[in-house]
Amino acid sequence: MLLRARCVYPMVGLPIEDGYVRIIDGHIVDVGLWSECGDRNEYQDLGDVLLMPGLINAHCHLEYTNLVGAIPPPESFTEWIQAIIEKKAGIDDSSFRQSWLEGARQALDYGTTTMGNVDTRCDLLSSLWAATPLRIISFIESILFENDREVPEFVGKLKTWLSENKPANGKIGVSPHAPYTTKPGFLQECGAMLNVPISMHIAESSEENQMFRDGGGDMWEMFCESGRDVSDCGGRSPLAGAIEAGLLDKQMLLVHGNYLDSRDIAAIAKSKTNVVHCPRSHDYFRHRAFPAHEMKYSGVNLCLGTDSLVTMRDPESKLELFSEMRLFRDNNPGWSSRNIIEMVTINPAKALGMEGEIGCLNTGAKADLIGLPFDTTINSVEEMIIEHRGSVELVMVEGQSFNEVSRASGI
Repeated sequence: MLLRARCVYPMVGLPIEDGYVRIIDGHIVDVGLWSECGDRNEYQDLGDVLLMPGLINAHCHLEYTNLVGAIPPPESFTEWIQAIIEKKAGIDDSSFRQSWLEGARQALDYGTTTMGNVDTRCDLLSSLWAATPLRIISFIESILFENDREVPEFVGKLKTWLSENKPANGKIGVSPHAPYTTKPGFLQECGAMLNVPISMHIAESSEENQMFRDGGGDMWEMFCESGRDVSDCGGRSPLAGAIEAGLLDKQMLLVHGNYLDSRDIAAIAKSKTNVVHCPRSHDYFRHRAFPAHEMKYSGVNLCLGTDSLVTMRDPESKLELFSEMRLFRDNNPGWSSRNIIEMVTINPAKALGMEGEIGCLNTGAKADLIGLPFDTTINSVEEMIIEHRGSVELVMVEGQSFNEVSRASGI
């Protein structure tokens, strides 16, 4: 397959005006100027299209897609936890499946080809994976905080499931949910898992921060009442448990991190741990300013994610990364457009252990790519990408167009 486009933006170099991408067996074998392209038999001219790598959403909860607008912005994070527990109780298997697949459909429609998703229903996952062409990295959510004596049996079952299940074109990982819903024994077991990507919500809210640093507050009281041993709270960072368990490394994604301090950020940077920021979710909860600049200058690999649609202010929101890029730009003056685009391409590819395979258009990479309309009213290709609105013109996953794959999968 040979594709010609008005512009090719490979992310591993400068934009290529009048460029081409050659694909064989689902992988990119050549990228360059059309004038230097040999063997032009049976090529497809896409016309005024900007061709670029498919976007990578480093953190999402597909199961909440149909809950968009269901919970108005709360007064506190603890209030939101109680509200989402009530909403989840009313979701049956059919509704869960419908919501998950609708989220996958939206992601593809808006140019996301790889998703780091937190999954809670292992019993439904195999059929869900098979029903979408979206490249899925499923992080199996694990909540265990009442009794560390339950850890060995729980971990044994988890490891067995992980060894027997995997999406056809993705990966499987683990998500110890958050410091307040997991205990040291389980975190240590996660830290001992080899070659398993891990994702964990960390320092997301002021209530979580207060729970661990001060040993008090609404969240602390709520979990005391639920039976959680809170002896690990007080005088420490929400990140402390993950550090002690040996979780900080290049295969770890820390999600949110809104209340991390300078010492936390230094430890993250030193360990080459990744951080995922979700701008629209951050805005929904009215968190304090995200420490983006400090992370950047410390050398942290920073990625963007959507979180779920239930944490969006606009009830018409979709699972797409262009709005996340624009909001991040607006909240962080001084960041280059190139650096922002890297947070949904190159950076999450590295975080997910797929550097050079996705998030770029270079020889040997998987042919995951998207096409945007080339807007001649915008001078910068990078700004053209960030300013894009609506669905994209072309989506390809491993060399198959979205329409071809969706017909095969029944989406």
